[in-house]
Amino acid sequence: MLLVQALRDNELTQLAANRHAAHAFSQALAQQSFEPFVPSVPLTVEDLKARAIQATAESQADKGIDHTLHTCGKCTTIWRSKGFTLCPICGLDVGTILMLNYHQRNDLSDAVYAQKEARYFYTKEGLALPKEHLRRGLDEFRKLLYEYAPWYDKTSRKMIQACHKDLSTSGGTSSKVALAIHFFEEEWKVAPEEKNTFCPE
Repeated sequence: MLLVQALRDNELTQLAANRHAAHAFSQALAQQSFEPFVPSVPLTVEDLKARAIQATAESQADKGIDHTLHTCGKCTTIWRSKGFTLCPICGLDVGTILMLNYHQRNDLSDAVYAQKEARYFYTKEGLALPKEHLRRGLDEFRKLLYEYAPWYDKTSRKMIQACHKDLSTSGGTSSKVALAIHFFEEEWKVAPEEKNTFCPE
């Protein structure tokens, strides 16, 4: 009986201590002033417009074929950027990248695999193709490209870039694909420049 009474007293003492601690904590919270939580807000369109840059006469070829050309659907501005950015002029559109459709991809693949197998040789740097064979291979591929893909436009940097990207990402590791990729890199160097392009990077 004495044991039960002692346990009950101990439990009541513990309960009173817990209530006192909870009351003290709530009093301390009431006395503190908290600033309201303000979530971080991403950049607004106005912020991005303020960062817009000026047109550049800088050569697109110098930036490399992997420096993607984007076209604004609102104001038709063309700019170069490896990532997705808002139009540097109107700031209203992320822009479109030219990509080959299903039929164009098939046509390009047919042109690539219609090539004759090139004869490579090994150098200290790795696999290589003699310059004379390379020139003939590029000429042969140009004829095959115009035969299988009459839609190809060598004056369009966006078209050259789209073909290069398609082969680079899903063309495989064949030597025929390697020669075609090199062909588009050479086309990129001599293609006409856009009058005004922008380069946020």
